[in-house]
Amino acid sequence: MLVCLYMQVASVIPLKKTSVFETLTYFSTEPLEAGTLVSVKLRGKSIKALVTDVEEIANVKSAVKNADFVLRPIESTLGPLFIRETYRTLIDTIATTSLSKKSFVYPTLIPASFFTMNDIIATRTKAPTKIKTEMASEKLIFQAALHERLSRYRTYIREAFARKESVICLLPTLHDVELWHTELSRGIEEFAFFMHSGLTDKTIETRAKKILEEPHPIVIISTVPFLSLPRHDIGTIILEHESSSAFRTIPEPHLDLAHAAELYASLSGIRFIRGDTLLTLETLMRRDKGEYTDIAPPSFRFEGTADIHVVVRTEAEKIGSWSPFDAAVKQSIEETVNRGGRVFLFALRNGLATETKCRDCAQSVSCEYCNAPLVLYRDLETEKRVFICNRCKRHRPSETVCIRCGSWNLGLYGIGVDTVVEAVKKEFPSAPLFRIDRESVKDEKSGQKIGKEFGKSKGAILVGTEMALSFLEEPVHESVIVSIDSLFGIPSFRIEERVAHIVLDVLEATERHLIIQTRIEHGGVLTRLTERNLLLWYKEQKEERELLGFPPYVTILKYRIAGPEAYLREIKKVLDEELAEFSPDSFRTPSKKVKGEECLNIIVRVGDSKNPEDKEPRKEKEARVRAILKEHAPMGVLFVNPDNLLA
Repeated sequence: MLVCLYMQVASVIPLKKTSVFETLTYFSTEPLEAGTLVSVKLRGKSIKALVTDVEEIANVKSAVKNADFVLRPIESTLGPLFIRETYRTLIDTIATTSLSKKSFVYPTLIPASFFTMNDIIATRTKAPTKIKTEMASEKLIFQAALHERLSRYRTYIREAFARKESVICLLPTLHDVELWHTELSRGIEEFAFFMHSGLTDKTIETRAKKILEEPHPIVIISTVPFLSLPRHDIGTIILEHESSSAFRTIPEPHLDLAHAAELYASLSGIRFIRGDTLLTLETLMRRDKGEYTDIAPPSFRFEGTADIHVVVRTEAEKIGSWSPFDAAVKQSIEETVNRGGRVFLFALRNGLATETKCRDCAQSVSCEYCNAPLVLYRDLETEKRVFICNRCKRHRPSETVCIRCGSWNLGLYGIGVDTVVEAVKKEFPSAPLFRIDRESVKDEKSGQKIGKEFGKSKGAILVGTEMALSFLEEPVHESVIVSIDSLFGIPSFRIEERVAHIVLDVLEATERHLIIQTRIEHGGVLTRLTERNLLLWYKEQKEERELLGFPPYVTILKYRIAGPEAYLREIKKVLDEELAEFSPDSFRTPSKKVKGEECLNIIVRVGDSKNPEDKEPRKEKEARVRAILKEHAPMGVLFVNPDNLLA
C-alpha cells in the first residue's frame, strides 16, 4: 500500500481551446504553486494544464472523501506560466480581495488563446526595461473632449517612443479597440498593434510574436486581459472610456478590470492614465484627495453645437392611441425628416421595454446567471415573445412567473428598441428606417454597413441603443432620448452619473438638437446638463456621497449567502456579532438557483475612522471583514462597491 506523507489537492484548467474555463481536480505529492503548468491525464490522454488553486489535503479531506469522482495524480510539473511575477501578484491580489477562486481570476485576466501559446510567448519574453523617469508609477487623469484626448495621446505616444518606451491603451470593448487603433496608428502604422478576443487564434499568435520581437517601441491598443502579454518596455498604461460599465466582468462577482489595470501599473512601477469625457465620480473625488495628478485641469463644461431640451410629457393618453413620442417631439422629428435631416432615436435597451416587474410584489425579472434585468423581445420571424438577458444571452420563456411570489402578473416598464421601431413604422412610414442594437447587428461589418447606409440617406431615422453611437460616421441633425425615466428607478448611487454619460455620448453625435423625454421633473443632473456645466452637479454629488457614506469615502462590501432558512438565520446571528463594530445591514432576496430558498445579503461599509486613536488603515479593516466572511460563510459571493445594493 502506498502511503503519502505529503499531499496537496490542486484545481487545474486544461489548456485546450474548448475547455479553458473547465476546472478539474487532481492531487500532487510534491509542493505546487498556483500558476504552474503541469501534465495530467484527461480521458486517457496526457495534456497540459494550469494549476490555479492549491489546498493542503487536510483542509479538504471531507470534500475529497464525499466527491463522486476518483482523485487522480498530477503526472509531472512542466514549469511556470509565461506571465511576469507582477502579473501573478496581481492575480493573487484580485483573488484575495474579491474572495474568488483563482480558477476564475486566471481566465478573466489572461486571454483564452494565450494559455495554448505558453512556449511561444515564454521563449520571446525579455526582461522588463527599467523606466527611468520621474513620472514612473505616477497616476494621472485626463478629462476632456474626445478630440482633445486623441490629439494629446498621439503626441504622448511619439514622446514615449523618443524615450524608448512603449505604450498600451486599454479599451472596454472590441469595437472601441478597433476604432482607437485607427485613430492612434496614423503615421506609425508599423509600430501600432491591436488585440482583442474577437481575433482568430492564428492572428493573435502572429501579433503576439511581433509585439514581443519588435525592437522599436510600439503602441498596443487592446482590452484589459491582453495586458498580460509581457512586452519588455511598457512605460505607460492608458485606460480609456474609464467610466464604461463594460470594464466590469459579466459573471459574478463582476470584477472591476479597470481597477485591475491600475493595480498592475502600481505593482510594475508604470505610469497610469485614466481618460474620459466625464470620468467616474470616484476617480474625480480620489483626485481631489491627491491620489491623481491632472494632465490638464478637468473640464466640466462640454462642447458641441447641439442645443439640449428636456421635454416633460404631461398630456393625457387615450386608450389605443399611445405613442412613445410627445406631440411636440413628433412634430420636431417630422420637420427634421422633411428637411432631409437624419434623426437618431435612442432607447435604453433592446426589446419591447427596459424592465419587467411583478405587479404584485415589485420584484424585477432578472437573469439567474448574471443578475442583469431580463428583457422581453418579439422574435422578428416567429412573432413569439421571449425573455433574453442582454449581458450573457441566456433565454427564458415569456410564460415565466415571479421568482419571489409566483405571480403571473408581470408588467412592462420603460420603452425598448422594438417599441420605438414599431412606432416609427406607424407614425413616419415614408422615412427610411434603420436599426442598430445587439438584436439586429451580429458583427462589426454589418454595423458598419448600416451606419454607412444611414449616413448616405436623406430624411432617415435610426433607432438604437448605445451600440449605435460607435457606428455613426457623421453627426446626426437631431437626437431624441425617447425615455430616461426607467434609469432613475434603479437603486444605485451611481445612477445620475450613468445618465450624464448617456446624454454626453448622444450629444457628441448630434449636430443641432438633442431632446430628452421624461414624465418626471427630475432636476439634478438633467438641469445641469441643459446648463452645459456639470461642475456644480459634481460638487453636489461629492457632498452627498461623503454625507451618506458611499465610495470613495467608504468601501462597500456586499456578501451574498445562499442556503436553507435555518442556516441563514444562524449565519446572520454569527456575522452580526462578529461584524458588530461595522454595523452591518442585511436583507433577503429570492434564490435564483433553488426554488423556495432565499439569499442573505450582508452589506458592510468600511471607511476611514474619525477617531484619532484608531490607527488601523482602511485596507486592514477590509481584510478583517473579508476574513470573517470567508471563515463563517466560505461559499458566499463578495461584491465590492456594487452598482446596485439591493439586487
